[in-house]
Amino acid sequence: MSGHRVMADLQRAGEFHGLNDPGDGEDIVIAPDGGGMIGIVTAAAETRTLKDPPARGIDLTIYMDTDGGNCVITADTSVNESGHTTITLSDAGQTIALRSIEIGGSPVWREVSNSGITS
Repeated sequence: MSGHRVMADLQRAGEFHGLNDPGDGEDIVIAPDGGGMIGIVTAAAETRTLKDPPARGIDLTIYMDTDGGNCVITADTSVNESGHTTITLSDAGQTIALRSIEIGGSPVWREVSNSGITS
């Protein structure tokens, strides 16, 4: 980071934290230097697929922004120690925080916290 543009670089880095909801039936893919927050908006019962993280140490928060119907997010691999691969958002404001860790050399998501979400 160059000293003469520190503020611009920091601002641009902050913009990355607002990730776009990919929409019904689409994949949630996180870049290797990514992470951030995704506000899910539904118009009816919808689905998403959460792809495995590209690296360890990434924080991702997914929340229901607008509830037009439930959103079931299916992860490529389990998101918790119980082996669950689905996250169901059913009400606006429900939130799940995930962090990527490495198990056996492969990065995977692990649930850090949630607010009333079935996972």
